[in-house]
Amino acid sequence: MTTGDAVMGTDVLRAQGLTGAGIRIGVISDGVDGIGSSQTSGDLDRVWVLSDEHGGGEGTAMLEIIHDVAPQAELYFHDNGGNASDFNRAIDNLVAAGCTVIVDDITWLNQPFFEKGEIADHLENLLTTHRLVYVTSAGNYGDAHYQGSVKINSRGYQDFSGTGSAHPYLYAYVPSGGALSVYMQWDEPFGSAKGDFDILIFDSRTGLPLARSVRQYEYQSDPCEKLVWINGGVSRDVAIAVCPNGGTGGARTLELFTHLTAGKMWPDNIVAFDGIWGHQAVPDVITVAAVNASTPDTIESYSSRGPVTYLFPNRTVIQKPDISAPDCVEVTGSGRFVSSFSGTSAAAPHIAALCALIWSAHPDRSPAEIRSALYSSAVDLGTPGRDNVYGWGRANGPTMNALLAGSAIPGPAAVATRSPFEKFYPKGAPTSGSIGGLIVRQDASIPVPDSPYPLPTAYPRKPPTKPYTRWYPGDRWAS
Repeated sequence: MTTGDAVMGTDVLRAQGLTGAGIRIGVISDGVDGIGSSQTSGDLDRVWVLSDEHGGGEGTAMLEIIHDVAPQAELYFHDNGGNASDFNRAIDNLVAAGCTVIVDDITWLNQPFFEKGEIADHLENLLTTHRLVYVTSAGNYGDAHYQGSVKINSRGYQDFSGTGSAHPYLYAYVPSGGALSVYMQWDEPFGSAKGDFDILIFDSRTGLPLARSVRQYEYQSDPCEKLVWINGGVSRDVAIAVCPNGGTGGARTLELFTHLTAGKMWPDNIVAFDGIWGHQAVPDVITVAAVNASTPDTIESYSSRGPVTYLFPNRTVIQKPDISAPDCVEVTGSGRFVSSFSGTSAAAPHIAALCALIWSAHPDRSPAEIRSALYSSAVDLGTPGRDNVYGWGRANGPTMNALLAGSAIPGPAAVATRSPFEKFYPKGAPTSGSIGGLIVRQDASIPVPDSPYPLPTAYPRKPPTKPYTRWYPGDRWAS
């Protein structure tokens, strides 16, 4: 049994007779490896698998959590596919199978950061035409994200500190065999970008260049760049640098997400906020942040923070995440998956199961009423009212059920929150266009093209001596 059950109070609801019966829940994730083992042990009942071509055991773990909380709900699974069209098709197939609650734990880093993409458009339209509660994980980029205005230093690289700091880059420790991925976009519309930036990775101790991103087609018009570097040598401290490929970069805003298969990002110049995008940004999608089941009043450092700031076709700020739920819960580990399931991927199925459990007792209620009751009943955490860390707070099953049992459901109080990056953005911009592809350089043994600028200063990384008490350098808050 997931320890998140008691945190949300859903154990109390089952004791009152709620089971999730009559609700079909669809899960979209990597795969259901080990599902037979979970069924044999009694941790899962029957699951309708519509597609399982991707492989992996995370879907099995998500299904186990849902079955713990809503044991009589009918469970369906579809893998996430390999692209946006596959993902949209997965959603459609689950809806066609009769699922009225769907949950995923997928983020698509090739979807636009500064405007709606095709998945968000599709899901937004689907939610207006179907009786559907859609839940997704906020993402695990709270300690692996940067957003800020372009400030090129005297060496020709982006000053991520924004202050002329002696440590102006992003820094990571990558052990031998580990891979570091960097995904970057800048604030131009997809299909009509004029600027170009390159990502570079250096050994931060020696300044040795290790990798540089290269675009396959110079005419590519999407404002994005990607670099994946696999460390085939000794363990290293590395610096992530960005430079404009021609010109000075202009008055642009950069946004980067990093991912490590092993190692860690150092906190220097990390900006947690405004780190949600894609279909997680759809207003009627329930976007879930993570709190540890053992310390459920504290956000996980990696849980992605909001808000969402779109610039195209017009500037729009969307408040996200919506709700918090527990992670770091026990699962069987079937399919060679971990037995302690952490991340917003573990939090999201708790919310899907809670919604199904309560909806089964109040089948006449609409999806909008289910969402409103979820938000209005939450245990407020962090800044009073809604915030961009916890959303409305931690989910509370018994209070949510009591609200739905009443004759009227009060909506959560509106809270107006400005994007911390608002001052950097233009008032309007052209509409979006199509999405193009990128090429990735992965082999550190391939010589990196000569940089037009001097290498970064060697930076022997040392643990910080002062606590990081704020997310932004002071100048980003300047009025």
